[in-house]
Amino acid sequence: MALNVVRHEEIVSLPRQVPHLIDQLEARRSGFSGNVLAWLKQAETTLANNRLPAASQIASCRATLIGAARSVQHKDLVFLGRPTVRKVQEATARMVLERSNDLLHAVIAERQAVFQEAESIARQVLAVAEAKGLIAACVMVERIKNSSTACSSGWRPTQTWPASMPIWSPS
Repeated sequence: MALNVVRHEEIVSLPRQVPHLIDQLEARRSGFSGNVLAWLKQAETTLANNRLPAASQIASCRATLIGAARSVQHKDLVFLGRPTVRKVQEATARMVLERSNDLLHAVIAERQAVFQEAESIARQVLAVAEAKGLIAACVMVERIKNSSTACSSGWRPTQTWPASMPIWSPS
């Protein structure tokens, strides 16, 4: 399955929203469950748009949270005292948020090795192109044309590309 950098960044952005949701839980804000439900829908849509089968697992988590809003208590939840609707919703939202976050991290880790291999291959191709003089020829043509394209604007043939220098870095 082809997952390009833009799509990967879209998926990587989803777990970055979790700390904000946890802050809402900690502050006992009433909209926590609804915000988790919206986040799950966003995660499900993102994964579905990228044709990743993990979207069905996120949908299952969303169904669990919808069930909690309809007073269905999940079997894994145990409460001290009387389980009110709000307690059930918050506990279920926390549980599905944790499961979904773990699932997203697994999806991200699965593709990380592919991007690292692509970086390594790109560095090797650039090194061979420099050794063959292809990059120097490209720079000369661009200097003659006096334009500022990607070939002449950033990389010079006198620079080296060590294997440890990343071309792309997930943030």
